[in-house]
Amino acid sequence: MTRLWKERGNYRKFDPKRHHISDTCGRSELFIPYEREYTTLNGDQLLQLINDAKQNKWQALDLTNCGLKYLPDELWELCELKMLYLGNYSQNLIHDEEDSSDDRINAISKLPRKIELLTNLKVLSLAQMKIQFEDDSPLNLPNLIHLDIFDCNLPQLPNALLIPSIQEIGFNCLDETLSENFSSLVKLRRIYLTGSKIKELPDYIGSFTKLQQLVLYRTKISALPDSISQLRYLFDLKIDKTPLAKTLPPEILKQSGKEIISYILSQQSDAPKDYFNESKMVIVGQGHVGKSSILNRLIRHTYTEIETTEGIDITSWVFRKNGQSYKLNVWDFGGQEIYHSTHQFFLTERSLYLLVWDALAEDEYGRIDYWLKTIQSLADNSPIIIVVNKCDSDIGRIRRLDEDEYMERYPQIKKIVYVSCKDNLGINGLRNSIKNLAITLPLMKTSWLSSWMNVRKKLEQTSKERNFITYVEYLDICKIEGINVDEAKSLIKYLNDLGIVLYYHDDSLLKNLVILSSEWGTDAVYKVLDEQEQYLKGRNGILYYDDLSVIWSDTKLYPPERYPYLLNLMKKFQLIFEVADSTYLIAELLDNKAINLRHDFPYGETLSFRYEYDFIPAGIMTRFIVSASQYLETIDGVKQCWKKGAYLCFRTAFALVRLHDNVAERYVEIKVSGSLPRDRQELLTLIRTNFENINNQFNQINIAERIPCICSPECKFLFDYKKLLFAERKGKQTIECHDTFENVNIRKLLDGVESRMDNNYSIPHIINIFNPQNNSQVNPVITNTSSAVSETRTSNIIAINVEIRDTLNGMRGDFNDLKDEVGSQTQEFADQLEKVDKALEKLDVSETKEDIIKSGAMKKIERFLMECNDPESNTGKILAGIKYSAGIVKDIASKYNKIAKWVALPQLPFGNS
Repeated sequence: MTRLWKERGNYRKFDPKRHHISDTCGRSELFIPYEREYTTLNGDQLLQLINDAKQNKWQALDLTNCGLKYLPDELWELCELKMLYLGNYSQNLIHDEEDSSDDRINAISKLPRKIELLTNLKVLSLAQMKIQFEDDSPLNLPNLIHLDIFDCNLPQLPNALLIPSIQEIGFNCLDETLSENFSSLVKLRRIYLTGSKIKELPDYIGSFTKLQQLVLYRTKISALPDSISQLRYLFDLKIDKTPLAKTLPPEILKQSGKEIISYILSQQSDAPKDYFNESKMVIVGQGHVGKSSILNRLIRHTYTEIETTEGIDITSWVFRKNGQSYKLNVWDFGGQEIYHSTHQFFLTERSLYLLVWDALAEDEYGRIDYWLKTIQSLADNSPIIIVVNKCDSDIGRIRRLDEDEYMERYPQIKKIVYVSCKDNLGINGLRNSIKNLAITLPLMKTSWLSSWMNVRKKLEQTSKERNFITYVEYLDICKIEGINVDEAKSLIKYLNDLGIVLYYHDDSLLKNLVILSSEWGTDAVYKVLDEQEQYLKGRNGILYYDDLSVIWSDTKLYPPERYPYLLNLMKKFQLIFEVADSTYLIAELLDNKAINLRHDFPYGETLSFRYEYDFIPAGIMTRFIVSASQYLETIDGVKQCWKKGAYLCFRTAFALVRLHDNVAERYVEIKVSGSLPRDRQELLTLIRTNFENINNQFNQINIAERIPCICSPECKFLFDYKKLLFAERKGKQTIECHDTFENVNIRKLLDGVESRMDNNYSIPHIINIFNPQNNSQVNPVITNTSSAVSETRTSNIIAINVEIRDTLNGMRGDFNDLKDEVGSQTQEFADQLEKVDKALEKLDVSETKEDIIKSGAMKKIERFLMECNDPESNTGKILAGIKYSAGIVKDIASKYNKIAKWVALPQLPFGNS
C-alpha cells in the first residue's frame, strides 16, 4: 500500500533550499502548500479524506501532488473550506504531456464550475497544471483573495479567472505584455509575475491604486511606465535579475518600492548621465604593522615612520588606468583592539581590502585568520590583498605564508605581496595589483543622475569647510537641483550606503544632522574609547555627561550643542547605553573580571542554550549587553555585567549569559532559571532574539545551536537544536544521548526553548493529514481556527495565517483611507503618518508571528492610535475636525487588537466591537 502522508510540523516560512522557486521574492507564502511527503491517493482514500473534512468542518485542504485525475463531486460539499491546494508543487514533479510517468502529478484537465459552491474559499492554488475551464465567464467565488496559477503554461490570464475579489495573484505570463483584461482586477494588492516573459508593463498598471507589492523577479522588464508613479502604496518592488536591475546601483535596490520607482523614472528621463569611477579600499591589520606607511608609499611615494593611527584616516587616491581616471576612497583603520568592535559599521561589501602583516611577527601568524574571517563575515566575498610588510633587505630570511593553503581556504584572496616600505621593495607591484583589482570593483563605472551628482559635488565642497550640516540645509541644496523631498530621502540613503556621508534617518535626533566628514563622527567615538587607560581608567565603563567637555576639548570641532548627536551616534554603534540621568555605560570599556552573584541554577528547573561559533566577531558580547541593557540586573545602581558576561532579569526569571572565547572554546552560554515556567521561557526568548539579531548581521560564520542533555545531572552531551526540531517533525518521541546511550524525551528537551502549541490549538495554514501511525484510517490533526493559544506554550515561529494576513491587509487599507481623509495637516502629523506607514511596511513583509514581534511595528502603531484616541493630544485635536476619521481609527484599532491578541501583546482599551 502506498505510504501515506507524514506529519512534518506547522506551516512554516518558505525555504528556497527545499522548493523550486529560487528566491523568496518569487511568490507569496500563501502559495506554498504545507510541507509533507508527496504521495498518491486512490479513490477510496480521497473520498475518506473528503468525508472527514466535511464532518470536522476543515478550513484548509492540501491535495498537492496526490496523482489526481479528476475531482469528485463530494469535494464541492466542503462549504467551510477557505484554502484549497489542487496543483503540483515540487521541482522534481513537472507536469509534461510527453512524460507523465510520476504518478504523484495532479493532471486535472478541467475545473468544473461546481467550485462556485465553495463560497468561503479565500485561497486557491492550481500551480503546475494545464487546466481548462467549462466556459469563459468569470467564476463566481466572491471571497477568493489569493490565486496561484504559477507554471500553468498560460499566455495570459484566462477570462474564467478574472474574479473581481482577487487581491493577490501569482502567475508567469508567457506573452511579452499583460493583456487588457488583467486591468479589471482593481482590488489587487500583490502581483507576483516571477519568471514571466513580459518585456514591459502596460500603462494601466497605474490604475491598481491599492497595489502594495509588485514582483517582477526574473522577467524581461527593462523600463517602467510613467503611470507607475501613481501607486502611492507600492512599498515593495522586486526587480532582481531583470535587465532593468542591471542599470541600478545595489544601494537603490535595497530601498522601498517608491524610492526605486522614483530613481528609475528619473533615470529614464535624465538624458545626460554622469559616470563616476569611484570605489572604496579598506586597510586593516594589527597595530604597528605599517598600514599608514604603506598608504604613504602607494599614494605619495614617500616613506615616513608614522605613529599608530587613532581611529580612521580617510584619504582619496586618484589614478589613471587605460586612459581613464579612477578614484579610491581609502579607509585606514587603527589597529588597536579596542577599535575592532566598530568594524562592523565600516567594513562594507564591494570594497577592496588590504590586510597588512608584519613579516617578523611569527608568533602572531594565527591572527591573520582572525582578520580574514572578520573581512569575510562583514564584507562577504570582497577581494583581498595580503600585504606582508617589513621585508627589509637587512633582516635576512623571513618566514613566508603558505599561499596555496590560504587561497584555498579564502578564495577572496587575490594576491599575496611581500613589500618593504622602508626600502621601497615590492611597492610598484602592489600598486599595480591594487589598480588592476580596483577598476573591476562593482561600484566603478556607476551611472549617476545628473541632479544627484550635482548635489554630491556641493556636499563634497561644503565638507571642506564644515563637518556637518542640518538636514534642512541638505534639502535646500536638493531643492536647487530640482530634487523633491521624497527623492532627497532616497539620495541621502544612497550617499550613506556609499560612505560619502553619515546619516541615520531612523533616529529621532540624528535624522536632523547630515555628517559630511565621516572622520569627524568616528574620531569623536574613538576619542572616548581611547580614554580607557587615561581619564576613564578605573571607571568600569562609566561615562558621565560632564566628561565629554574634557574628552572633546576642541569646542570648535565638537561644540557642546552637538554632544547629544554624538552620544546617539555611539548608541547607533551599540557602544553605550544610559544607566541614569547623564550617566552612560560603555560596554567595550567594561572590566574583564567576571561577576559571581551565586545565583542558583537548579537541575531540572533551568533552561540552557548555547551558541557555538567557528569564529567570534569582535564585540559580539558587548553589543548584546547594550541591546539587552533594559533587562540587566541592577544591584545598588550598578549593572551586573562585565566584558564577557551579564546577569539579566525579567519578572520572576533571572539569567546568566557568558562568552567563552579561548583557544579551545568559542561559544555563548545561556542559563535561565526562576519560579515560573512562562517567565523563564520569555526571558530566554528575549535573549535569543537579541543574539539572533546580532548574528544575522554577519556573513559566512558557522553558528551551531545546542541544548544540554537532561538524561542525568552529570551528562555533558549537547544536542543540536535544529536536529531536535527535525526529529520532532519526523514524529520521533525520543532521541539517544551519545554519551550515555539513554533515550531522552525530545519534547522535554525542547520545552521552554522551543515551545509548541497546545494540542487543541490550530492554524488555518496547517493542512489536515493522515495519521502515519495508522494506515487504515484518516485522522484529522486540526479542525478549526477558533481555538486560543495555550498560555504557557506559545510558538513565535508560527507562520502568519490567512485570517491574520487579511487583517493586516485590512489595517493597511484603513490607514490609507485615513490618510486620504485627513491629509498631512501639519508637518508633525505628516511625520506621524510616515512612521505608521513604515511600521505597516514591516508588518506587510512579516512572515511569522516572531517577525511581527521583532519588528517593533505594533508598538509604533499602538502609540499612534493612543494619540488618536486622546482628545487633548495634537493628533486627537486634528482628527476631531474630520468627519469620518473617528470611525476609521476605530476600524484600525479593532484590527490592531485582533493582531495583538494573536501575538500575545496587550490590546487597546478601545476599538473592540
